[in-house]
Amino acid sequence: MPRRAASVLGGWRRSAAWPRLPLARARKLGLDRARFGKGRGGHFIGERIGRFRAAAALRPVTDWTVQGLTSDIVAVTLKNWVPGTPWDNHEDYWRRSTLSMVGSVKTPTILIDGEADWRTPIGQSEAYYQALKWRGIDTRLVRLPEAGHGMGRPSQWLETNLVVVDWYNKYLVK
Repeated sequence: MPRRAASVLGGWRRSAAWPRLPLARARKLGLDRARFGKGRGGHFIGERIGRFRAAAALRPVTDWTVQGLTSDIVAVTLKNWVPGTPWDNHEDYWRRSTLSMVGSVKTPTILIDGEADWRTPIGQSEAYYQALKWRGIDTRLVRLPEAGHGMGRPSQWLETNLVVVDWYNKYLVK
């Protein structure tokens, strides 16, 4: 019996199951609203080069050193998510960071973040956006004014959904 997508998406060590998903059409596959932080969304587009036609990331963590020292939950990040501190364990922080794989990303990616998000500050999205732009990868950064980690007002929630649909229409519907 094939694995279900939900079980694949749930853990760090299960990414090898992606190629075995029988229902996935390689030419029409998008990575939807991936968790670039504790999840593996950013690593999927870096490791599975050419696997996804488009990706959308909401409130991504792209650099664990920056995340560990700038979010509103510094103590939680430093004590629970990555072993040690960024200055004592820099290699592990960098290895877990999506930004460390940006050199191999070819997937067009839209990033959506709130300007008042203190959980995953918008600088995370800005850095990844600039790195993709520098490499010539099609990308878009959607900034939601006054929105926090929960995506702000209902109109901003709607905008978030509509821009993702437009992004996928551009790359997946051909």
